[in-house]
Amino acid sequence: MSKLRLKWTGPDATTAAKASSRRPLPTSVLGRSVINLRVATGILSASSLISASAYALDFSFYGRQPLNTPGAKVEIKAGVEPGIPVLFDVSSPGQTILRPARSNEKTNSLRPIYRFEWKADKSARFYELVDPDELDRLSRQNAIDTASSDGKEYELKAIQKFFEGAKILQKCLPPSKPFRGLVTAYFVVEEDGNRGQTIVLPEGSFSECIIESASKTNYPLPPHRFTAKADVNVTK
Repeated sequence: MSKLRLKWTGPDATTAAKASSRRPLPTSVLGRSVINLRVATGILSASSLISASAYALDFSFYGRQPLNTPGAKVEIKAGVEPGIPVLFDVSSPGQTILRPARSNEKTNSLRPIYRFEWKADKSARFYELVDPDELDRLSRQNAIDTASSDGKEYELKAIQKFFEGAKILQKCLPPSKPFRGLVTAYFVVEEDGNRGQTIVLPEGSFSECIIESASKTNYPLPPHRFTAKADVNVTK
């Protein structure tokens, strides 16, 4: 998990956005990187970003944070909305553009794609999407590991440990915005009984809570490095 805090400080956010679509918001210093957050025509309104009385906009990331050139401007394009796949486009020299991902673009090690959510403090939390090729690999390995009855039996025990019955799901259901739908978890149990690679879908605050809260150690010892899969339909 990585976090990046981008802040701008200065005049009222709503006033700054309405005054000019071309005027950059004030800059701030993040380590040695200076980043301008620019508001362009037709994009996220400042009132949806932060309250009028606020003086800072924070970004944080779960997964890898995007590549960024020190001193580059961050321009937010139209269509950037919570739940929509977005990316930080660095193809233009000296500039970073936050824009919706195109249908033919998929996340990879060089260009992560994210979905974001607004947090209670009006900051934006970006969740890196899982590479589809990695999902395919984990799915194939799970099919191999659970091909036998012993494998299926072990997987059930591992899933019970992972979710601690239903305690993890109950803990991670947000009271204000309850999650409803299918949750899919892939997790690897290493030969020593510790949890290794873990992916929970769909990406977001709910999956983050599950990954951070689920048991990390003391799984039943597997017959070999074991990839388990759990599908849970959350209805209430």
